[in-house]
Amino acid sequence: VRGALGDPVLSGYGSLQPGEPARLRLASAAPDSFALLAWSATSVPLPLFGGMLHANPASVLVALPTDALGKVDLSFDWPAVPPGTTFYQQFGVLDAEAEFGVSLSNGLRGETR
Repeated sequence: VRGALGDPVLSGYGSLQPGEPARLRLASAAPDSFALLAWSATSVPLPLFGGMLHANPASVLVALPTDALGKVDLSFDWPAVPPGTTFYQQFGVLDAEAEFGVSLSNGLRGETR
């Protein structure tokens, strides 16, 4: 869902192997705002705020601030998850420029190795 800086874009990096570095990056989100990362083991798409929530139902929610450029960078070591596990991630961002006050990033689907 389009916001102040256009469409928020979520990217993921890493091998998805236990203990290896991983990174999530949100770009083009509303600057100096609040973002909520949804993490789900399934995807039951839900129309929300004029877009589609793919990381639903969320099993983990993490609130993070966006910086002055509308970015969030989250680096972590990949947890010990069985190979072949599928997961979905997506951000919602408070954004006064968005039609319903919240912009949604694209959803990411990953599978552990």
